[in-house]
Amino acid sequence: MFNKGLLLAVVVVTVILVLAAVKFLPETSYFPVVEYTTPAKIHFVMLRRGEPDESRCEKNVRDIERAVRASCGDCKPVKRCVRGLDSEQRKILSREPLATPSLRTQDGRLTMTVSAADPQLALSVCRLAEEQTAARTVDKRLICFPALASR
Repeated sequence: MFNKGLLLAVVVVTVILVLAAVKFLPETSYFPVVEYTTPAKIHFVMLRRGEPDESRCEKNVRDIERAVRASCGDCKPVKRCVRGLDSEQRKILSREPLATPSLRTQDGRLTMTVSAADPQLALSVCRLAEEQTAARTVDKRLICFPALASR
């Protein structure tokens, strides 16, 4: 039979390794971040899950930039790959409620925040984006979450 002490030690080591991975693994990944503001002063921040290498991140950020330019020719996206996330970026990718409306794919691979001087305008834009993606496959649809809503 198993020694209870050995079993407890294995469980403790497993928990420590999982916690270490949750804490430190995001800092070894490259995260595509694209921000832009429309001429109507609606600000978007788009984040995707991290990539293990910078070249894949750069490809993702170029793909996002192309999509932004195709839908908003007057927008000037600021794109970058960041290694590790600050607390606000981690919160955007998490399921925690945000102060602004947000959109995310069902699998959480892409998350976007929407902000404007008028919070109702930001929410309307969020809902419109959700409607515009409703015909896409489930993994490509965006789901709108109002400010402070569980995500």
